[in-house]
Amino acid sequence: MFINRQLIKDKTKAFTTHFLISLAIILAFIGLAVYYWYAPNMLILGATHGLIILVLVDLVLGPFLTFVVFKKGKRSLPFDLTVIFTIQIACFVYGAKLIIDERPLLQVIADNGLTLFTKSELSELEGKNHGITEPNTLFYLTLEGDLTQTVAKRAIIELTTGKPFAYQPNNFLKASNISQQQFTDRMAFIQQFIPEYQKKLYEKLSKENSKECEIVPITSKHKSNAYACISYDQGVIFVDEH
Repeated sequence: MFINRQLIKDKTKAFTTHFLISLAIILAFIGLAVYYWYAPNMLILGATHGLIILVLVDLVLGPFLTFVVFKKGKRSLPFDLTVIFTIQIACFVYGAKLIIDERPLLQVIADNGLTLFTKSELSELEGKNHGITEPNTLFYLTLEGDLTQTVAKRAIIELTTGKPFAYQPNNFLKASNISQQQFTDRMAFIQQFIPEYQKKLYEKLSKENSKECEIVPITSKHKSNAYACISYDQGVIFVDEH
C-alpha cells in the first residue's frame, strides 16, 4: 500500500500548528479565569462544563479535523479551514461564556456551611443588577432570634420568597468584619447538622491538611460532595471534593 509521506508530514505539521495555537489560547483564557473571575481553587465549582467544551472541541476536534482535510493545493482547503475555525470559535465563545456565567460570584457562610451563588444564579434571583459589587468576597449570614428554630425559618423563608435561605443580602456581613467568637460559634452551629459519617471524614481531612481551619460542606449548584477549609484569618483556604 502506497503511503504519501509528504502528505502525512504536511498534515502533521498543520495539526501541530493548529493544536499549539489552540492550546496557547485556552491556557491564556484559563489564566484570565483564575486571575480575574474565580477565587483560588474554585475552578471545580463552575468551570468544569465549559472547560470540557474548550478541550474537546478546540483542543481535540479542531486540530483533528484540520489533519483530516489538510492537503496542499486542495481547492476547497480555504473553505474547509474556514468552516472548522468558525465552529471552533463558536464553541470557544460558548464555553468561555459558560465558565464566566457559572463562576461562584457570592460566597456565604450560612447556617449549614459555605453556600456559593454563581453569576447566573444571581441574575435569576435579582436580574442583571444583582448588586454584588465585590465578587469573591466572603460574607457571613447573620442569624437572628432563636437559632434552634433556624431549620423551620429556612423552610418558611424559602417557601414565601422563592429564594434560597442563604440569599439574604440585608443580613450579610463581610467575614473580615466579624469577631473570632462569631466565627467559632457559627462553625460549632454548622457542625451540629453534619451527619456523623461526614464529621469523621472532615476531622480526618482537617488533620491531613495540617491547616488551622474548619472543614465545612459546600452548597453549590455544581457540586454536591464538595467541602471548604475555612479559617477566621484567611477565609476560604481551599475547596475540594470527597
